[in-house]
Parts: sequence; C-alpha cells; structure tokens
Amino acid sequence: MVLNFHNKIRVCLLLFLLGSLGLLTGCGPKNPWGDVYPVEGTVTFDGNPASRLEVTFTPEQGRPSVGGTDDNGKFKMEYTIRQSGVQAGKSRVMLSIPMGSQGQNDAAKKVVEVMKSRKEPYHVEITKKEKDLRLDFTSADLKN
Repeated sequence: MVLNFHNKIRVCLLLFLLGSLGLLTGCGPKNPWGDVYPVEGTVTFDGNPASRLEVTFTPEQGRPSVGGTDDNGKFKMEYTIRQSGVQAGKSRVMLSIPMGSQGQNDAAKKVVEVMKSRKEPYHVEITKKEKDLRLDFTSADLKN
C-alpha cells in the first residue's frame, strides 16, 4: 500500500493521539519521589481555628503540596490538579497569609507570627493517610 502525503499526515497524527492518550489516562511513570497520601487537618492557636491561611508542605525532594484553611481552620492538601495529598516522608510546613487576602482571624495572625519567630523550620512526617493532622500552636510557642 502506497501512502500519499495526506495519508502519512493522518497516520502520524493518529500515532501522536494514541501516544498522548496514555498520558491523559494517567498511564506513565510512577512518582519518582515515592507515595502520595491524602492529608487533611486543622490549624489552631490556643485551641482556636486559624482561618484563611495558605498551607504548604515541601518535601526534602520532590513536589510541594498546597492547601488553605477555611473559617474553621480545616485544610486539605493538593499534590497536583488531579491528585490530593502530600508526598510521603518529611516535609517542611509553611503557614502564611496569602498576598491580597483578607479575613484572617487573630488565631491565624498569631500562627504566622509563630512561624516567623521559629529558629528552625516546622516539619511533619507523612507516613500514611491523615484525616485529622493537627497543627496546634500556643502562646508558649511565641516565647520560644
């Protein structure tokens, strides 16, 4: 069978589309940095929920996960647009007020103050699915 120019283009386009289909359906290499576990939790200061904070978990190697607290201090971490969670292992936790954001309560402002005053970064170890990871801070943390 002889392929003319237009048929060659169609065959190349079909091969490209079939190859791309594997990427769109999630087939492909596994995360090279390890497992990703769903992580949800709460941020508090002296037992009060810290509202409207940006939450970032940054692993020692790999991709960071991001989330944000609601008015009840609850957060859910997102690894990618299609995948919730945090990469397994040790992650540095950053809690901050998003630029241009408003509506943070006093607890949220105190949590950010604690994070800024720490001499060492705040870390957590993710080894399994976390439905209620507690990031609890107190007035005593401001004195350290």
